[in-house]
Amino acid sequence: LGLVLSLVVTVNASAQLVAGTPQDEFFGRVVDATDPNERLELAMEFAQEFPDSIVMGQIYTMIMTIYNQQQNSPSAIEYGEKAIALEESNVEALIALTYNLALNRGNLTQAIEYGQRALAAIETMRATEPRAGYTPESWNEYADNLQASAEGYLTYAETIR
Repeated sequence: LGLVLSLVVTVNASAQLVAGTPQDEFFGRVVDATDPNERLELAMEFAQEFPDSIVMGQIYTMIMTIYNQQQNSPSAIEYGEKAIALEESNVEALIALTYNLALNRGNLTQAIEYGQRALAAIETMRATEPRAGYTPESWNEYADNLQASAEGYLTYAETIR
């Protein structure tokens, strides 16, 4: 899940930044960082330096993904909620929130709501043109993978509630 999410964030965000600007160059440094700790540090710096950036939702999603990979659920939840505060149908963040809240048996009602919102957002996503870098086939495959994750985590949250 984390690898898929980070690839999508990279493609989506870089398409929104003006090439050669300080934000674009800094974002490139974040994306190019291969060490997760370095990437996390750079993403946090980006958030401080460019708090009103058009790609802040993607930065928060990237931070959330790293925390998720590090099994730091409280921080993953914190940044997932920041991401959906900016982009209420951020599928990647909704899925990660469903997963983390269910895993920790935290707010299961909220986990279920996030899972349901993720599934609705995936349906909307399927009706749109593929994002840059995707063919129609790879876009559908990506949506299928997201849907499988969302359904699995939602079912788990419903089961343990």
